[in-house]
Amino acid sequence: MARRHTNTQMFALQDAPPDRVQIAGRAYGLVRVFKHDFWAATCLYEREDASRESSGGSPRRSRGAWGEEGASMDGSGAPPGRRPGALGSATDDIPGALGSATDDIPRAVVKFGRARDFCGIPMRWAARAQQRHEESIYGQLAGVRGVPRWMGRLGDTAYALEYIDARPLDHPPAPAPGFFDRLRDLFDAVHARGVALTDANKRSNILIGPGEQPYVVDFQLSLRLREDLPRPLARLVAATVRYIMQRDLYHLYKHKRRMAPDEVTSEEFELSRRRSGLHLLHRKLTKPYRTVRRGFLRKQHETGRLQSPTEQLEDHHQPEKEKWRSGSGE
Repeated sequence: MARRHTNTQMFALQDAPPDRVQIAGRAYGLVRVFKHDFWAATCLYEREDASRESSGGSPRRSRGAWGEEGASMDGSGAPPGRRPGALGSATDDIPGALGSATDDIPRAVVKFGRARDFCGIPMRWAARAQQRHEESIYGQLAGVRGVPRWMGRLGDTAYALEYIDARPLDHPPAPAPGFFDRLRDLFDAVHARGVALTDANKRSNILIGPGEQPYVVDFQLSLRLREDLPRPLARLVAATVRYIMQRDLYHLYKHKRRMAPDEVTSEEFELSRRRSGLHLLHRKLTKPYRTVRRGFLRKQHETGRLQSPTEQLEDHHQPEKEKWRSGSGE
């Protein structure tokens, strides 16, 4: 019986990400991969001089998904099983043209967009557009406490962000009392800058940082006010942004009702149940797609065809991936 080939088309990268990248002239070594899907590979890198200072030159433990224990690192700065990259090598060293100082950021999240074709269809343009989009959003939110700092572009399809030592909202334990009130303050600060989150329904995009400080990440679907556009189009964008801001609050209070029911006020409870007609239409249209997609991914996984090129670097708990693997949440 012929051996079935692995379906690598479903992942942004055909191979593992580079062992090292250059960010503002400093070398950062690969620690692990947080998530690798069709559109992007999101990876953790650590500044190599910071790693040596904190470990005294000895092997150290890396961190998992925003704070879980993961695989160990050897003295080269590369995870076990990975070939140490040579600094300055064209294949292992990606230069980043960055304009801000990063001396106080020892760890960075690097997101590699899909630059390769999908079944012959060019996709690099989408990764470039996503890079520019997220750069504009992070620029709009610069200085907001609870939003990681933008560190800059790496090439034309990747970019680097400040790493936050935190856990996602969909990872135990549950947040401490008062967390969702602080999260509302953060949402208000983001909205005040003219940005609608859009993806607030995903708990993995909300982080619980030190001192129970909330953070929000992943702005790939976010929208912002665009006063630079012609007036009719700018008004349409503004109306859409305002609507999505209302949906952001709906999702916030939905999370609060489910995770901290004792803290929910009567007004918040009503907001968490208030679904608009567009919201219901969106669910009707997207549910069949999600069901088919998850079924396809699960079948590919069960037959052994869906194997991530970075599987050994992402052995941590990933609730979203476990949903379609188990068939739950459909």
